[in-house]
Amino acid sequence: MPSTHLSLLLLVFTLPACFPDAPSKTSDATGGLDDTSVVDSETPPDTPAAETDTAEECVGGCGHLDGSCIVGVCEAGTCVARAAADDTDCDDGDACTRHDSCLAGQCVGSDLVTCVASSPCHEVGVCDPTSGVCSNPEKPFDAPCDSGTSYPGFCRDSECRPRMVAISESRTCLLIHGDVRCWIGDVVAKDGPLYTFELPVEEVAVGHEATCVRLSDDTVRCWGSGPVAGGSDAATVTPLPAGRAKSIAVGPDYACIVSVGDQGVRCWGAVKLLDPSGSDTPIAYASTRDLNPVPLLNPAVSVSAGYAHVCAVDTLGKIWCWGSGQLGGLGLGSTTDRPAYYPAGLQSTPNLLQAVASQASTGQNWSCGLSDAGNVRCWGQLPSYGDGRIYGDDELGSLGGDISLGGRIIRLSRNYGRSRHVCAIREDGAVICWGTGVLPLIQFTGYLGYEAGESIGDDEPAVTGGPVDVGEPAAFVAVGGSRFVDGTCAIGVSGKLHCWGAAGYTGYGDGVDRGAVPGTMPPGDVPFE
Repeated sequence: MPSTHLSLLLLVFTLPACFPDAPSKTSDATGGLDDTSVVDSETPPDTPAAETDTAEECVGGCGHLDGSCIVGVCEAGTCVARAAADDTDCDDGDACTRHDSCLAGQCVGSDLVTCVASSPCHEVGVCDPTSGVCSNPEKPFDAPCDSGTSYPGFCRDSECRPRMVAISESRTCLLIHGDVRCWIGDVVAKDGPLYTFELPVEEVAVGHEATCVRLSDDTVRCWGSGPVAGGSDAATVTPLPAGRAKSIAVGPDYACIVSVGDQGVRCWGAVKLLDPSGSDTPIAYASTRDLNPVPLLNPAVSVSAGYAHVCAVDTLGKIWCWGSGQLGGLGLGSTTDRPAYYPAGLQSTPNLLQAVASQASTGQNWSCGLSDAGNVRCWGQLPSYGDGRIYGDDELGSLGGDISLGGRIIRLSRNYGRSRHVCAIREDGAVICWGTGVLPLIQFTGYLGYEAGESIGDDEPAVTGGPVDVGEPAAFVAVGGSRFVDGTCAIGVSGKLHCWGAAGYTGYGDGVDRGAVPGTMPPGDVPFE
């Protein structure tokens, strides 16, 4: 073998002996781990497994950290709590939220249960978070409510019923929670007869001889005497043969309705000028089945009965008046009668309000209209403008213009055909009355309620008297009376009744006339039950 080959072999076999041993795999010179080390399979003493386990060794998973909108995850050998993905379903523990979802680790409820009043006589309830059910609190006794009629409503036993009052020359009648209480003379109102029917009453109207009611099914009953009445006993009187009605009005010796269906105005009793037949003979209650409607151009929504004329408001907000033209009560620039049997003359009626009407009120040879805007105009024998003039007899009733009453008007009084003054309710609940405060042959003069014996509106503005001291804001007001005395009643927002004028209409039973002299206003609460 050549010497060079031998030398190489010796170098190979002797090279390891020339160097120290290589470091072990468990420690370097300082005791640390090098890049090729592995984790010992045993957990060092006193060290939690979750802190030292590898990702492959989070034994049993991390579910013990799961919660509402929190999930346990294993990261680098450690179980940690992380926020669940947004919009993940969850339960916030509140039954008043109908959809719960996660947001940034929190369970957030949405789609809240909305509590609503179950009826006009219930308050808005509160949701119970344990059940998700709303409470159903009842409104207090006589709390105001929406009756669904043109009259103010009041709550009793969870039911909302309209309340209104009507006065004629012979009686005062109050609609009270579906029944009717009437009185006349020096008696306490609650001692007067109470009339009940198979269904609740929603409207009452009174005349000289008869009383009429409209029930909740829109059938009409009239009792008393004369052709307007269907009999003397309210308990046995049969429904009006003319059919169902949306509105009723009773004059001294006649009555009218606005029919359900065609919304035509139909009248019976002493109606020579008021009915299309022009009958000289009064039309009896029992003979009303085939009554023809007054030939208005549009359907009607309400009707008001004056002494010998009628006014109706139609669906377009126009006021139509027909019958006696005495003293300009029709507002047509003439005192000529406008009979219902003369369609051409009736249908030429101008828009006296020059606005959209919401209500008409009529009395002794006068008429007033209320517009949707809250303005009032009157024509005929009612002093209203402070200039001593009567509008409507030789000029159109519209020429008087709107009457200044100190604010927007929301309701006119419901007047009987013999009444000589009118009242209006402002949106603040104030009652303003004007017209004739002194009637012939009678010393009592307090009909307007201002504790003074004078008329208002003849030589001063109608608002001169200011608000009548009723005792509270009013929701409804009615005026009635005879040739010699008047009475006025207002229903307050509390549901209480307050009356002034001649004692025979007021229902206090103490013989005291109210409204004429200082100290008699406010009149107090009428004891009607």
